[in-house]
Amino acid sequence: MNSITSSAIALVIGIAIGIGGTYALTSSASGKFQLEIPTEEEARASLQAAKPNDWPNLQLSLGQCDKDTLGPGVRCAVDVTYDGLGGGQRKRQSIVGFSQTPSGWMASLYQ
Repeated sequence: MNSITSSAIALVIGIAIGIGGTYALTSSASGKFQLEIPTEEEARASLQAAKPNDWPNLQLSLGQCDKDTLGPGVRCAVDVTYDGLGGGQRKRQSIVGFSQTPSGWMASLYQ
């Protein structure tokens, strides 16, 4: 067997091992990764605790959530409604990270 054939066989084996390893690491037993996502009430309470003075009378609607690549937990798109400083309600769209702690959910405002 010449060196080109040996190299080609080693390359094919390496690619197969890489694909198999990636599949094994990213797949659960059922084939889908289950994200743990807070309820809207849990999300609202954790975000209010993180920003108690910034957003009085906070209301929150959760949008799409994905695994957080910056840390543990999930990252969600949210619509936030709160009382403005000059009166009236204000609305904002944000990206918020949520992580499960022993005492409940913790929020981190990303945007």
